[in-house]
Amino acid sequence: MEPRRPRWRFRISTLMLLVVISALLFERWQREREMRRTEAALQAALRRAELNALLAEAEAKLSQAAAEAAQHARAMAEAVNDRKAGGK
Repeated sequence: MEPRRPRWRFRISTLMLLVVISALLFERWQREREMRRTEAALQAALRRAELNALLAEAEAKLSQAAAEAAQHARAMAEAVNDRKAGGK
């Protein structure tokens, strides 16, 4: 009697072909994942740059408002001093 052969029998060439196909698919998956990561990093950098620009603009407006408030306070102090000096 002949020994029983397995029902599913693969040849070495078939296994090698499966390994090569798997390697190509894995490489493609890695490349796509890296592209997604790069795109996400780019979007994050753009958001940071946009937020930094908005922050700089807000700081400039705040500085300008503080300067205007200080100028207004000086003008009010001068007006009070003039009134005091005029009342004597």
